[in-house]
Amino acid sequence: MRKTRLVDMPTDDILKLLKKEENAGKFRVLSKTVRTRVRQKYKDELNIPLIPQQKTKIYLISTDEKLANNYERAVTGDHGAYIEIAEKDIKKNILHIKKGHEWRLKNKLCKYVWYESSDGDKVYYQRNTVKYADYKPGYYYIDPGLTCYV
Repeated sequence: MRKTRLVDMPTDDILKLLKKEENAGKFRVLSKTVRTRVRQKYKDELNIPLIPQQKTKIYLISTDEKLANNYERAVTGDHGAYIEIAEKDIKKNILHIKKGHEWRLKNKLCKYVWYESSDGDKVYYQRNTVKYADYKPGYYYIDPGLTCYV
């Protein structure tokens, strides 16, 4: 039995597969054709402007806590859309390192440090570049679906 190639799958099925793999800690690099389809779907579903037109406060939906005073941009990669937040704007006091992921602080080759809110919302601190998205080292990233903004 042949496996279905990603390029032959409906976009929504690809997104489900990518989410399943991400939850297992696997991040595949997509072909140009699949990448274009997936990233367009993420952009179409964004709940926040790609570039803020004014200073925009970001809040966590789960806790109503302010996460950031502003954001730089929304980024779409192979594994989803994320809000990019500068170090100067993040409210780091409401975040902690995810239990069991403390090793990421010491490993310089690690791509990101995994923080989370008191309710378990995942926030990445990008340390190194990756092939599957235009994430910048030194910035924080969060799924816009976990946030609201004013």
